[in-house]
Amino acid sequence: MSTTTNLPSVWLTSPQAAARIGVHPMTMVNWRHKGIGPKYEKLGPGKAAHTRYHVDEIDKWMRSKKANAA
Repeated sequence: MSTTTNLPSVWLTSPQAAARIGVHPMTMVNWRHKGIGPKYEKLGPGKAAHTRYHVDEIDKWMRSKKANAA
């Protein structure tokens, strides 16, 4: 029996990442195009690739925004 099946994924979809940050999902798309959001990975070939955000990258990006605001 695998014990990893009950662990939450550390990779989030764009809507999941948006919810974690507290913004609209389209904001994630806009940030990607502008190169100003959290780091992400494209999984798969070409335009059919799935965008995923690692929770550590999201958290690191959020901390950097708080530090810049202070």
